[in-house]
Amino acid sequence: NSTATSQQNPTQNSQNGMQPGVAEAIDKADKNVEDFEAQIKAGEMFGRIKNFEKAITYFERANKIKPDDYQTLVILGNVNFELKRFSEVRKWYEKALAKNSDDVNVRADYGLSFFLSEPKDIERAIKEYKTSLSINPNHEPTLQNLAVAYSEKKDAEGVKETIAKLEKVNPKNQIIQKL
Repeated sequence: NSTATSQQNPTQNSQNGMQPGVAEAIDKADKNVEDFEAQIKAGEMFGRIKNFEKAITYFERANKIKPDDYQTLVILGNVNFELKRFSEVRKWYEKALAKNSDDVNVRADYGLSFFLSEPKDIERAIKEYKTSLSINPNHEPTLQNLAVAYSEKKDAEGVKETIAKLEKVNPKNQIIQKL
């Protein structure tokens, strides 16, 4: 039914395809490949409907226009993360971290990219988590990821210490019960 279709794909409406403005924004980006804002807007639209392959095209165009734009570097890392392309994730996050090494969220996700890779690089993930925590010792996602990494490494002391810190930050964090 048309309601189910419109819920599955936010660019669709129940009438005739795309919502007003979406087609125009994509068309504008395709016709004006040197328009940074148009590329970002089109990439975000594809990102919202989880078409990350298409989103990358527009964000890469934006990056070619403004290679030093920090947010675009982070977005390219994030979009590649969604596609589980961890070597690409690291490439973009490394460029972002070279500009802002104190971005605790990017640093934590950078570490997570090592943990989720095949094969896992748990030691490198732990190193990046520790760097993240040196910036913000109470960063809950980093503490959570570090606890899981120590658990996977079979480092009981590391798990215990990290869980104790995590309990202070958020005693209701789900990982506490799991570990």
